[in-house]
Amino acid sequence: MKTTKTLLIMFLSFLMISTTLTAGAFNKKAEEVAVKKTVQSYVKDVNSKNVSALKTLVHPKLNCVNINAIINRITELNFEDFLVMAKSGKLGSWKNINVKSVEITDKMAHVTLILSNTKLKQTQYISLFKHKKDWEIISILSTLQKK
Repeated sequence: MKTTKTLLIMFLSFLMISTTLTAGAFNKKAEEVAVKKTVQSYVKDVNSKNVSALKTLVHPKLNCVNINAIINRITELNFEDFLVMAKSGKLGSWKNINVKSVEITDKMAHVTLILSNTKLKQTQYISLFKHKKDWEIISILSTLQKK
């Protein structure tokens, strides 16, 4: 009887741990999907110059650093400068979008994104944080080069 009780307790403990681990894995996968969706929306809205949509995806404390390897120049953009550049069309025109990696740690996410068109390739390292229920872009480090 004692052995049966011990086995039942062990089984229930195992079941609880398995359920917890499975739920955690499901949440992480769901968060990864949400992060990718945010990044893909960001690229779509930059390409279409949709500044009002970008305001919901990009945090007002944005720090954006662009390294242009073609002309050997580094530029920094804050939130307002970023929106002006997006509205003017100087940040968009990407035809190919490749999310290379997504790493999520609690309320932070880091994405490596490769964008390209017929002439240029840009690698973006994007940091996001979960603000309330949504992922927001807080930092963008990008390198631009010829294909």
